[in-house]
Amino acid sequence: MAGIILTILKVIGIILLVLVGLVLLVAVAVLVCPVKYHVRASKKADEIKVHIQGSYLFPLLSFSGCYESGKDMVYSLKLFFLTLYPQKDKPAKKRKKTAAKSQKPKKQKELSKSKRMDASEEDTSTPVGEKVIEPEREHKQLKQPETVFNEKLKEPQKEKEQIHFIHKIQAKLLDVKEKVQRFWDGMKKLLENVKEFRDFISSQETRDALKFLNEQRKYIFRHLKPSKVSISLRYGFEDPALTGEVLAAYSCIYPFLWGDILVEPDFEQVCLDGNGELKGKVRLYGFLLTGWRCYRHETIRKIIEKVM
Repeated sequence: MAGIILTILKVIGIILLVLVGLVLLVAVAVLVCPVKYHVRASKKADEIKVHIQGSYLFPLLSFSGCYESGKDMVYSLKLFFLTLYPQKDKPAKKRKKTAAKSQKPKKQKELSKSKRMDASEEDTSTPVGEKVIEPEREHKQLKQPETVFNEKLKEPQKEKEQIHFIHKIQAKLLDVKEKVQRFWDGMKKLLENVKEFRDFISSQETRDALKFLNEQRKYIFRHLKPSKVSISLRYGFEDPALTGEVLAAYSCIYPFLWGDILVEPDFEQVCLDGNGELKGKVRLYGFLLTGWRCYRHETIRKIIEKVM
């Protein structure tokens, strides 16, 4: 009996270890496997073409897109060989067409009924020989005593309007006074906040934190740096002097660029043609590692506690 229980426990333990190993394998694969991207673009005259490709977890998840000038962008998302997006909805379109066809005879019936009702209402209108009573004369006769009564009431109403106008002016003056006071209080608070921010920036803890964050920024930049950059550009302006000035400005920033970049000026005609290629990979563990370092840094944690 004890041997059976031990074998059952062994099997359960092996299953649990296999499950834990699979979870760890998936976690490592998600963190270590890179997100690969490849972008190609070209421009000739008025034609622009852009091709984008990306993949994650080897060929498990892939994305591709294409754009050409004058056309809509075409893109797709695949899981192995199954297209997740866009999906084909052919039966849904057929259903919509049948529903639209069934609604057409209903609308025609409703229109015919409404026309019949309008015709019947026109037939039941007033006969031709009867005279229409003019209510305007009666209305004018009733208005005469009302105008006399209204004229008597106008004098006290004018006094009330004057008092109401004075109260309005007083209320507006009080409102302006309150707004000026609020603006003054806001300026005082702003000056106090500026002083606090200046003291916060000039403190030693903040300087150490900024230095550490700058180092992490450089690490992320190295992590995101593409492995291949290739650009070939040919340009020209109407004024040859402007073309030369642009080339001189490019020569100033050339030492700070990386990759295979070729710029060719054209002093004879106006043009802007070229092609480029960008290729690289990004891993998630770099971002997680940077976040963990920032969380474990003592000065950053103290600053966060002060701010919060």
